[in-house]
Amino acid sequence: SLRSHVEKYGQRWNEAAMNASNQIGYNQYTLRMLPLNTMRANQMQDAFDLLKDKTFVRRRMRGLGASEAAKAQVGDVDEILVLIEKLLSKGGGVNAEPIDEQAALLSA
Repeated sequence: SLRSHVEKYGQRWNEAAMNASNQIGYNQYTLRMLPLNTMRANQMQDAFDLLKDKTFVRRRMRGLGASEAAKAQVGDVDEILVLIEKLLSKGGGVNAEPIDEQAALLSA
């Protein structure tokens, strides 16, 4: 079924998207989707570091505009918290420092 294929290959797709964005640089897609692709590739610490990265947030602001960048940033922080909570509830270890929501939203 389609769902099983998505589950089977989803992480690999997100890893590929993450790697491609590192090679080609930032564009509208990567500014909007890179944190989510990184999270879905199970790279939670990298995703959190990206969300705190001042350079990335500034590029997001310039590329997407202030309103869209703010929506994307808040949505991504919410998403990473949900994903980490799911991993912890399943007993999966999340190898990351404690998540500080405020730092992710305000550091940049």
